[in-house]
Amino acid sequence: MASNINPTNIDTTYPIAGQDNDTQGFRTNFTVIYDNFITAGREITSLQSTVTNAPVITTVPISPTSAGIPGQVAYDNLGDYFYVCYATNAWAKFPSTIALAGAYVDATGTADALIANYNPAVTSLFDGLVLLLGAILPNATTSPTLKVNGFSPLPIYKGTNQPLLIGDIGGANHEMQLIYNAGTNSFTLLNPIYGVANAAIATGTFSTTYLDGVVIDYVSGNGRISVGTNDALTIYNNGVSGVQLAKFNSNGMALSGNLLFTGNSPTISSGFGTSASIESNNGSLTFRANIGLGGTATSGVIGLPLAAHGWNSDFTVFNPTLTNLQQTTICNASSNVSITLTNVWTANAVVVAWPASTVLMIQATAY
Repeated sequence: MASNINPTNIDTTYPIAGQDNDTQGFRTNFTVIYDNFITAGREITSLQSTVTNAPVITTVPISPTSAGIPGQVAYDNLGDYFYVCYATNAWAKFPSTIALAGAYVDATGTADALIANYNPAVTSLFDGLVLLLGAILPNATTSPTLKVNGFSPLPIYKGTNQPLLIGDIGGANHEMQLIYNAGTNSFTLLNPIYGVANAAIATGTFSTTYLDGVVIDYVSGNGRISVGTNDALTIYNNGVSGVQLAKFNSNGMALSGNLLFTGNSPTISSGFGTSASIESNNGSLTFRANIGLGGTATSGVIGLPLAAHGWNSDFTVFNPTLTNLQQTTICNASSNVSITLTNVWTANAVVVAWPASTVLMIQATAY
């Protein structure tokens, strides 16, 4: 409530030193001070009466609708709670110990069997209890537990009782925020490293339920997205199971199961000139083919890995001479394992030999 004490009525400049002051000024100041003391006494008496008359409940918990007036405070020593009446016959419950209000302590125990010894000790677990805990090691399993003071170890989940991912507890310097769920008698980790919806990068099979549209990997062994032999990037489509987006293997990259480009070096299968070679390459995406010596070769075959249907290719003549500026190289045959290249006159498409040591820049993608 607002106080009725009014100290501004007191003349703080009176009496004035060094002069004869009228006694009426003294009487006026004393009267104002006296009235303010009387007002303060009434207000203090009123406050003391309200506190003295607050009900104290020490045997049974009160209900949210127990009789009470706003401002009253009650204590339940069995449940270790304080109750505050915030509206007529309506009470709010608060824990009576500091630890139950969200104290912090560094965990002990092991990576997957954490122990939290709060001081003051946590003496009761209630729905919505929040605890802060410093982690020590990353969790190595999906089912770590937490033992709080004298209570039995309880499981740690995230989200709606979802198991943790390995590494969801980040280890040293991960300040864990945990809330007790009375319905499941477990703790929920509110700040997991991989979040709640991120079921990606966690397992190597589709045996676990994933959220629709969440990208996961299908890696044998390490359970993390990587690019290596027989690794595939997959998206889970609810009702359709796994849909492969891309697969990386010893041949290169495949989309929807079909090879797109090779990571292996193409080969000279036949034709071209003496000592023809693949000089340097980045798989089929771009590579250099030297047609060799002799100056008599008009065609040659480049070998490639097995494609679903065939190979598309594009060519650029490298280090052209004045003569072969009038020539062009075409692909006049393609199979699912090779492309056949032929050199022709640009003007009339008549077959003509490449000049010796002509280098072709080639790009090939599977279809």
